[in-house]
Amino acid sequence: FAFVSLRTPQLYESAAAAAQAELYAALLSDALQDVTYQAARAGLSAGASVGWQGLSLSLSGYDQRLPELAALVADSLRTFDVAPLAFERQRDGLLRQLRGADKRQPVEQAAYRRNLALETPRYTNEQLAAGLEKATLPQVLGLQRRLLPEVEVEALLCGNVAEGQATQLVLKLLNALGSRPLPVARRPVRRVRVLPAGERTLQQFVAASQAEVNSATEVYFQVGGDEADDWVLLTLLSQLMSKAFYSELRTKQQLGYIVQCSANEIDGVRGLSFLVQSKVAAPEAVEERIEAFLRLFRGTLLLLGEAEVQSYAASIAAQFTDVDGRLDQQAGRLWAECTRRRYDFERPWRSAEKVKRLTREQLIAFFDRHVASGSPTRRQLSTHVYAQSMAPPQLRVQLPGDDFYPAPRDLLLV
Repeated sequence: FAFVSLRTPQLYESAAAAAQAELYAALLSDALQDVTYQAARAGLSAGASVGWQGLSLSLSGYDQRLPELAALVADSLRTFDVAPLAFERQRDGLLRQLRGADKRQPVEQAAYRRNLALETPRYTNEQLAAGLEKATLPQVLGLQRRLLPEVEVEALLCGNVAEGQATQLVLKLLNALGSRPLPVARRPVRRVRVLPAGERTLQQFVAASQAEVNSATEVYFQVGGDEADDWVLLTLLSQLMSKAFYSELRTKQQLGYIVQCSANEIDGVRGLSFLVQSKVAAPEAVEERIEAFLRLFRGTLLLLGEAEVQSYAASIAAQFTDVDGRLDQQAGRLWAECTRRRYDFERPWRSAEKVKRLTREQLIAFFDRHVASGSPTRRQLSTHVYAQSMAPPQLRVQLPGDDFYPAPRDLLLV
C-alpha cells in the first residue's frame, strides 16, 4: 500500500476553488480507471480525492510495480482528457449530492452544523453548490494545467517494500510532478474555534423537507487538544455514559430510535457529543432531558467502585491494542497518524497503559470540569434541527467567536 499527500492551498482557497477541485477529482477518478485498466488486471489499483489540505493519492498492489504506477498516476494529473459530456455528468452528480444534503436525517444535519460553526476554513453546501453551478469546462481545464505549482509531498508505504523501492516511488512521483517545494508558511491550516467557558452556545435550524417528522438535538462539550490524560479519560467516560444514556432516553423515556453518546475529534480538538433524534419531543425539551441525565449520572459516578472503573479501563485497553489485524488496517492507522502530523505510531499501546492507570477520582474531576451542569469551565455547543411542524417562531443562531485553538503541533518540525 502507498499513500501520498500532495499538500497545497490551491484547492481550498475559496468556495469556488473547492467546488472546481471536487469536480476535477471526480473526473480524475474516472480517468484513472481508464488509465490504470491494464494495471488493474495485474492486481494494481489507484485512487484520488481532494480536501482542504490538497490532493491525496492511494496506490495498492504488488510492491515492485508501485513506482511505475505512481509515475503513471502523476503523469495523468495534468494530462488526462476531459470530455464535455463527462464534465456535465460529474457536475450534475455533485450538484445533486450537495442539493440533497439538507434532506439527510436531522442527526446528520446537526453534526454538519456543529462542524461548520467550529471549523475554519470550511464552506457550506450552498457555497459549494453555487461554485459548481458557475464552474465551466475551461475553468477546470485551467485548474488541471496549473495544478500544484507548489506542493508539499508526504508518502507512506506499507508492505514488503525495501527502502530503495520506497525512495524510487517518491522520486518518480516528484519528477513527474515537477512542482516547486511548498514553503511551510503556505501550508494549509484549518483552525477550530474555542467555545466560551461556562456558557451555552445555541444554534437552531429547520429541516428543509416538509415530510421530515423528526427533530434532532446535539449537545456537544468541547474538551480541547490532546493533552495529558484527557483523551483516555474522555474515552473511558464516553463508554461509561453511552449505555446509561441509551437506556435512560431511548429505552425508558422512548424519545426516539437514535440516541447516542460518543467521543469525537475535530481537527485535533476532542469533544463529547450527546445526540437524540425524536419525533415526540422538541429539541429544547430533549436538551432538558439530557441535562437531567447528566445530573443523575454524576451520582452514578460517585457510587462507582474502583474495581468497576478498572474493569472498564481494562476493556478499553484491549480495544486500543486490537489493531493491525490485517495489513490494510495497519496501513490505514499509520497513515492517519501522518495526516494528523502526529506520527505517534505506538499510540495504541501507550494509550492502553495510560487508561489502566486512571482512577475514579480522576474520572469524577474530568466530568466536573468538562460535562457537569453549572461547571464554570464547561464549553457547550447545542445544535437544534427542527421538523417544520415543531419549529419555533424565531430561531437563534449564536456564533462561537474567533478565539481559536493552536494548530496541532507538527512533530516533523520539532
